Amino acid sequence: MGKYSKIIAMGTTIHIYEFDPKIERLAYEKGVDMKLETLDKLPRPKDDEITECVVNWNFFDWQKSFNGYGEIEQDGVQTQAPSAGFPSMSFKDNKLVFGDLPEAQVGAGIGYSIIIDGKKNVQNWAKLPMNVKDARTLCGQKKNGLVSLIAVRGDDTKKQGMTPYELADYFYNLGYFNLFCGDGGGSTSMYLGDKGWAYNQGRAVACGLAVYSKNYPTIYPGKKGEAVKVLQRKLIKLGYNLEKWGVDGIFGQATYLAVRKFQKDHKLIVDGICGNNTWAKLKVLT
Repeated sequence: MGKYSKIIAMGTTIHIYEFDPKIERLAYEKGVDMKLETLDKLPRPKDDEITECVVNWNFFDWQKSFNGYGEIEQDGVQTQAPSAGFPSMSFKDNKLVFGDLPEAQVGAGIGYSIIIDGKKNVQNWAKLPMNVKDARTLCGQKKNGLVSLIAVRGDDTKKQGMTPYELADYFYNLGYFNLFCGDGGGSTSMYLGDKGWAYNQGRAVACGLAVYSKNYPTIYPGKKGEAVKVLQRKLIKLGYNLEKWGVDGIFGQATYLAVRKFQKDHKLIVDGICGNNTWAKLKVLT
């Protein structure tokens, strides 16, 4: 299961969501085509997934580049080719690498390389200021295979955040083998799905990198969000009646009664709470 960490270091706050790509799914999301949206509007989880983390990614401008600059590839389908000044990083076969690989799970344009193949390798592909402290958004992979989405808090007008060289020194010492920068500055944000915002600057962005999982939390009456929607879809698939409310993402009375009936039907503790045992049985049956 992935882990979110908030670290105070280098005179700033670093938000990291680290996960095993063999268990959780990395995806590239652009939301509505050619439209800038806030980060919480970008996730598109599958019916049995919940959103664990989303960070902004592509560089963009406010007039014409609403899908951003650089490659956009998801599950082997490239919907936007690499562009000058924004080479690609690719994620394929659970490995994050520099370059544009065919049929990659994710292909994305980058602005800076920070670490490549275990060596600090800061290259300014997008021709951006190199010695300015600012907010930064990164995607990296450690030698142990774990992948991270990272948001570094910052503000260049206040000389807060990290420079690309500081990023290389800091994350190299944490064991990162490959590390790349997407858009930063006022675009940098991190959204943790039903858990809310880790860092939100409120800006609408072009695209984002997302992590999805099937690690469902315990939920009960009054809860709202993606996990509730997954529960409701599974109950409906098994023939339980959620009346007029259906899949609304709200754990109301109809969902509560359906959970209790499901628990009774399958000889579970009947408490109307969807915890580990109830989720486990639902997974087996759906």
